[in-house]
Amino acid sequence: MPHLVLFHLTVILFAGFIVGWICKRLNVSLLIGYMLVGAIIGQDCFGLIDAKITSKSGEISKIKQEVNENVDSTTAEELVVETKDEQMELIDKTIMECIAEFGVLLLLFSIGVEFTLDKMASMSKYMFVGGALQMTLTGVPTALFFHFLAGWGWGISILVGFVFSLSSTALAYKSLQDEGVAASHRAKGTLGVLLFQDVALVPMLLLVPVLSGESSPDVKYWFGMAIKTVIFCVIVVLGKILMMKHLAAKLAKMRAKQLLIALVLALLMGLCSLAVLFGLTPALGALAAGIVLGENRLTSQIEALFEPFSESFSAMFFISLGMLMDFHILQTHPWLCFGSLIAVILLKTIAAAGSLKICGFKNRSAVGYGLCVAQVGELAFMLLMIASTRNMISDDPYHVILFLSVASMVITPHLVKTGIWISRSDVEPSDDVQTKSPIQQALDSGSLDHVIVIGVGHIGTLLAARLETMGKVVSVVDYSPINIYRFAQEGITAISGDASKPDILTKAGIEKASAVFVTIPDDMIALDIVRACHDMNPDCSILCRVRYNLNIKLLQRAGADMVVCEETTVCNALLKLVSGYN
Repeated sequence: MPHLVLFHLTVILFAGFIVGWICKRLNVSLLIGYMLVGAIIGQDCFGLIDAKITSKSGEISKIKQEVNENVDSTTAEELVVETKDEQMELIDKTIMECIAEFGVLLLLFSIGVEFTLDKMASMSKYMFVGGALQMTLTGVPTALFFHFLAGWGWGISILVGFVFSLSSTALAYKSLQDEGVAASHRAKGTLGVLLFQDVALVPMLLLVPVLSGESSPDVKYWFGMAIKTVIFCVIVVLGKILMMKHLAAKLAKMRAKQLLIALVLALLMGLCSLAVLFGLTPALGALAAGIVLGENRLTSQIEALFEPFSESFSAMFFISLGMLMDFHILQTHPWLCFGSLIAVILLKTIAAAGSLKICGFKNRSAVGYGLCVAQVGELAFMLLMIASTRNMISDDPYHVILFLSVASMVITPHLVKTGIWISRSDVEPSDDVQTKSPIQQALDSGSLDHVIVIGVGHIGTLLAARLETMGKVVSVVDYSPINIYRFAQEGITAISGDASKPDILTKAGIEKASAVFVTIPDDMIALDIVRACHDMNPDCSILCRVRYNLNIKLLQRAGADMVVCEETTVCNALLKLVSGYN
């Protein structure tokens, strides 16, 4: 078994690397590439990895066949009946299913970290009105269709309604970022709808035992679940208070990344285990772990430290999602698959457009941004997998719905582009709430001596480290996300972008900075940055590095208080060296 695990992970990681390289060269979404390469290396194409879910009916048939070879038919039937009471224990999850499920948990953990009270307040209308309406307008018609027209039971019909009502937060928001509109008011409203879906997944998972018929929906059951949920929520609230009031400050002083990583992993696994112990879903534990670790001075550092974990498992999750697809379903039911895909996209677009319209979007914007959430999301995979392992759904419908999920996510970037094109003529409304950066909030709470280092190459890195040891509150700005990554890991506010832009300087806290150090090696770029800093905060001291002596006056006129010239410094060092020979 260990060598099989290593083989699977090796194939997945190499395939992910290759497809990532190709996607970057072709400017294609990585998540789409991961799903496509998963379909290629799955058993239906090259067959490198078998990631199919083992159904209960197939497992029982296999057991029955093995038993019949050794005992009489009566004994065989009795043994098979005994296995039905242990359905979940007999299901042999594949390696890829476990990876996919852990990938979903990490996605929920990331959502929990972002789930702040300020964000809830700014998106409350879209979350609790738009999100609830969108899910209702999608899930109810779907459940009614499958119950009355397809003849399915109420349990599986409602569960499929849940599946179709969920969209892909990660893919939709990433596509909006790629189009450069993620910071717009309409995109934030759309994100509010998506966040409501992510949170709604938790009660959906709690209802699965009832929908599958394993638990009776009596008063005793609901009372017990309510008590367990309340106790779990109280533990989460106490953990968040402890983290914000005590642990965060102490860990920040220690500056020990290893301790922080250990705490996050222990908290994530501990809350998932606690949720399972209470009879709840581990998804609730993952979401709770993110909520506990959010809204404190270590949150940005935690996000930076766990970005490699999240990216790795996200890649493996989307690859495994593609591997679970059965392409034979396209050969046997092509019209059903593609017709259902069109129907689902139309239904979800209409439902989302109606919800956004009620929340105040104009007609074209409501339709356009409704199209952005018209896919069946990755979190629906968890519900679909549970339905399959509990024998609630047969193989063919399972693979059709899985095809709808993967196919709709693959075309999501094109849906987003089309949606933005449709809504482009509507005037963008202004934001009701202006969100401040974490450093700005920290500065508002007290008189901190704040400095900004712009450009963190060799010189900027050493300068930022020295300033921090002097007790200064340091923010660093660099155009390259790679350069600032190590600062984010250390808990230092790190901004990626063009430092001559007002929005980047605002995030860094320019309005209350006591000093700005510009260490950019390009004189003309440094000139633009100095002007921008001086215009936004004329009272701060600006110290600038310049390469050539003839540009010193330009930078001083632009607002630099002190200029260190490389040409002059090198010349003085050489003259001193020569003088030493006399």
